[in-house]
Amino acid sequence: MAINIKSFREYFSQHPTPATDVLPKEFEPAFAGWQFEIESGDIIDADGDHLHGRTLLENLVSEERGDFRIQLVLRPVPQGQPPRQLEARDVLASPERISDEAIREAIEKLRRLELEAKMPFVALRYFRDRYLNGNRQLFQALKDRGVLSLSKTENPNDPDHPVTTIRANRENAMVKEVYERPREGQTQGPSRRRIQVQGPPLSQMILADRR
Repeated sequence: MAINIKSFREYFSQHPTPATDVLPKEFEPAFAGWQFEIESGDIIDADGDHLHGRTLLENLVSEERGDFRIQLVLRPVPQGQPPRQLEARDVLASPERISDEAIREAIEKLRRLELEAKMPFVALRYFRDRYLNGNRQLFQALKDRGVLSLSKTENPNDPDHPVTTIRANRENAMVKEVYERPREGQTQGPSRRRIQVQGPPLSQMILADRR
């Protein structure tokens, strides 16, 4: 049976799994009386970015490049206490659970950088860590929904290592909605106001000038 990364992420939220022998012996005294279970898991690339949820695990491991990482979050549990069944609110939000409103807020932050701050480019990590508070699930959701376009840009501080940059995909429906939304103090178009002019009609003045 083919298993994708999305299934891997969701497994631990439904099946709390004991994690044994995860701490070096030197640290065990500090956590005496506690055991650990895997609360959530994910598969990321070598740069720490989330991989697409539909990627099949068999395709990932068959590449034999070793450029992926398995990221597990452990929850401490008192010794002897059985693993609990996690409730939905206790599970870390996966990219599939990110709300449309959160997506729109993230797009608005990117719009301000692109259009108002007029930055020459927006670095991926700069935007994710500073404007999304390091929320990798939200950033992954932006990629999965086609909000972002990624590219490599020359790094002025280190030309040998180009930086990954992002920009809004202007063809995306949610991006269009946010980018075309009127801003505060901005009108939909030029305002029109009738001005009363004293004197004869303009047509008569024009004819008079021609004589």
